[in-house]
Amino acid sequence: MHKTLTMAWMAVCVIFGAVILVAGAVLFWHGGATEGETGGTADTAYGLAVMAAGAAIGVFPFFYELGKFIRSELRAYNGWKDGLTPEQRAGVRAAETAAIVGGALVAHEVMHRHHEAASAQLTESIMGGPRPDPFA
Repeated sequence: MHKTLTMAWMAVCVIFGAVILVAGAVLFWHGGATEGETGGTADTAYGLAVMAAGAAIGVFPFFYELGKFIRSELRAYNGWKDGLTPEQRAGVRAAETAAIVGGALVAHEVMHRHHEAASAQLTESIMGGPRPDPFA
């Protein structure tokens, strides 16, 4: 029952937010089309404000429910960890730390390679050839 009401509430908010978002877009475009006339700039600003409100109304329920879900999962996980022996808990902490550090190292390497490739592409597009190796 609670899950059904939550899903219905989220659907209503998303639909209401979409309607407000469209109304804001109409105001925004109308303001842009009548920029030379009086009130065009105000319509543009109002349109942006209404679009922001519509997006917030449509997105807020999702993030609210996501936060509730994460909180319940975290409580269950911490309850499970509380039931472990100190040695087991230390092992779990070591595994968590290794996973976090490993993920950070992989992300760093991926970004480093991406930046090297982007730099080489930019240098080649500007200089007409590959970047000279300063260590060669």
